[in-house]
Order: sequence, then C-alpha cells, then structure tokens
Amino acid sequence: MDQKLSDQSGEIDPSPKKKKKLTPSHFDKLSASPTPKEGEGRKRTGWHHGVIGIVASRLVERYGAPVFIGSYEDVDDDSEDVATVRFSVRGIPEFHVFHSLEFEAIKNIRNKGGGHKAAGGFTLPVTNMEKLRQGLREFADRENILPSHIMPLINIDVRVDLSDISMSMLQACDRLQPCGLGNADPVFYSENVRVISQQARGKDKVKHLSLELDTGNGKIKAIAWRWGEYCPVPNYIDIAYKLRANQWQDTTSVELEVIGIREATDMDNSQNSLKSLQLQYKAAPLITKFPQWQKLSEAPRPLPRPLLLYGYERLAEKFKGEVDCDRPQKHKNYAAIVFWTLPPSFTHLQWLIAMAKPDHIYLSDHVPPIPSIENLRQQILSLDLKNSPLNLLELSQQWWVSPSAIVSALRELGYGCQFPNTLSLEAELLKMQKWYGIDINKLANILECA
Repeated sequence: MDQKLSDQSGEIDPSPKKKKKLTPSHFDKLSASPTPKEGEGRKRTGWHHGVIGIVASRLVERYGAPVFIGSYEDVDDDSEDVATVRFSVRGIPEFHVFHSLEFEAIKNIRNKGGGHKAAGGFTLPVTNMEKLRQGLREFADRENILPSHIMPLINIDVRVDLSDISMSMLQACDRLQPCGLGNADPVFYSENVRVISQQARGKDKVKHLSLELDTGNGKIKAIAWRWGEYCPVPNYIDIAYKLRANQWQDTTSVELEVIGIREATDMDNSQNSLKSLQLQYKAAPLITKFPQWQKLSEAPRPLPRPLLLYGYERLAEKFKGEVDCDRPQKHKNYAAIVFWTLPPSFTHLQWLIAMAKPDHIYLSDHVPPIPSIENLRQQILSLDLKNSPLNLLELSQQWWVSPSAIVSALRELGYGCQFPNTLSLEAELLKMQKWYGIDINKLANILECA
C-alpha cells in the first residue's frame, strides 16, 4: 500500500508540530548565485559541482520542492569564453527533471546536459539566467505544478504498531535489497507514540535527534539525522520511519531511522492509553539533628551504642551489644548509624536520620548491585498492580532500587504515575550507580542544605 501521510489540513512534513513547521513549505522563487559585476574577475570561489548535487538532494528532502542549484565555472580573465553556470537538478514526483531540461524554452538556452526523472545536470551561459527562470515558470504551468505539490511529502507503505517491530521484520525488509531509485526502502508509520527520552547529539553545527520510544512492551531507539535543532519534540508523536540494523559490539538490534514527525493527532487517546497507577509515597520528615559523618574504616573502636545497623546484606554478626538492624525503633535516640551501604535513595536516607536522630554516621565502602533494565522490568511485570496502591518506598527498600528508577520503568511500560519527572530508565540506573559512589563530605553538605 502506497499512500501520502496526511492530516486534516494537508500532507505530513518532517515537523514536530502542525503549527510549527520544521521548514518553509516552498521556495518563493528560483534562486541562484549573483552574476559577477562587470569588471570583476570570474574565478569561481564556490563549491565543486559534485558537492552541489548533494546540497540539491538535501534541499529536496527538506523543502519538498524541485531544486536547481548552480556553481560558476572557472573562466580566465583574458579568455573570450562566455561565463557559464553548472547546474545540478533534483526533482519531486510531480516534476520530471529530464522533461524540464528538454522543454523547448530551456533546451534552446542551455549547453550540454541530461538526466532522468529524478535528477539531472546541465551548463548554462550566465547571460541566460533570467531566461532559465522564465522557462521553468512556463514548464511548471504546462505540467500543472500546484502549490500543494511543493512541500515535504512522505510515501507510506504500511501502518504498524511499534510493538510489532522485530528483527524478523528487518530481515524481511533486507530481502528487498538493493533499494534505491524505483525500489525505495519500505516506509512505516506509527501513531500516538510516546517519547520516553530525547537528546540532540553530534559535533559542531550538525546535530542529530536521538529518541527512545515506548513500544508498549519495552522501548526502541530511533534517530532523525540532522534534526537536532528541533529537540525537544512533543511527548506524543506520529512518526514515519525506515528500519535499520544497529550493531554494537556483538549485538544487533533494530533501530528506527525517522523521516517524518508530527504531533500526535489523537492526543486524547494517547493520554487515555496510559494505565493509571496509584502510588503511596510519603516524604521524609524534617531532620532536626544533623550527625557527624565519618568513614567506617576510620571510626573509633568500640563504636558508640545504641547503634543502628543498616545496608544491603549488612553483616549483623560483626556488631555486638546494643544493636538494632534496618529500622529504627520509635522514640529511641541512637548514638550512631552504621551504613553498611547507602540506602537506595536520598529520601530513604532522610527518613532514617530523621527517625534515629544519631550523633554519628559511619559509612562503609560497600556498594549494592545495580539491576539490569530487563531484570527490573521483569520484577515490575511480576507485581499485581490492579488493586491496592503501590507502596513505592517499601518496594524500593525491598528491591534496593531508587523510587525514581521504579517509576521510570513503570512509565516505560505504559503506566501513568503521579510522581515528579524521571529520566529514562537507563539514565536512572546510572544515577543510582553515581549515588552509591558519592563523596562522604559532599553527601553531608547535601543533607544539611536539603
């Protein structure tokens, strides 16, 4: 099935919002380099004609208009030859390049040239530039080129859900190779796609838009080349894309090469598609007594009592005397807390200090393991989330994972949660890793500032 991707007002263009196009809809007129003034040297200082062909192709992609772009040919100052311009031409489906070059009003004023339906090239005396403009206008009128033709259009082959994208689908597309003129890569279209994360990447002036998209049962990476300036795009989008193989080390995965974006046309359905989830999450009380921090390896012996021992796989048998583990007892003030490891979040840390009111904190250098993205997703999928509210702090303590990482995973699995904004799950897990390695003095300062 081959169709134009369109909305209520017209065809799709590579734009994040219908009200804000990524590019102008068309050229107002044919433009070319200015003719050298009389008496000036005619040495060409512009681009090589091979480069302007690439530029012409990029302009067609961006504006959806036929493009004639030229560069001046080298002419010696003492030469009697007439200065010429070498043109590269790229067309659109409605504009046949070869027919335009053979059009009588143009063929009679140009030098050698040729091409096919989609591309061509020719040389032209500089003195005929205005005649070329007029000839092109006449050809466009004869071919009935309409303003509606002059905009970026994307031909869609099939509409799919992102959850259907797989390696087998990519392999099926590879069997259509070689792709090119007359046998284009298949173009897919998906609606109401949630953007999990996005980032402009690249060096210098060329930036690319990197996306992570919600498939409904996970996420998939996507790249939009040279679209970094349009970051951020809306949270819900309709996208047109091609399938590409992303190879990293010994792993091959499917990645989307995005060629068209617009804001999702059915935002109500996009929002309603999220499964609502109620969370139980209590902020920590105010800390009224700030302890002194010290590394456990440098702490005095014996440690003061009563003592609260806390941490992942803490070794209670190493500590004798008046020692409580994990949870402080109500209305009991502790001389010290030993953190075998830091708690899974800053909120947990605040709770422990506010409730225990210790004079000292002794921090060990042990670090709990960081779960993989897939393992955390599987843990969440194993939960019964239909009935009672989810006690986020308790679950975070049980799994030894930060609340924000759990919420990020829930959101990537399609759950709507009343919780502050989170990063991508990958970024949240990386943040956890940095949390467990935080400097002890910095941690003490952050606690007092909070």
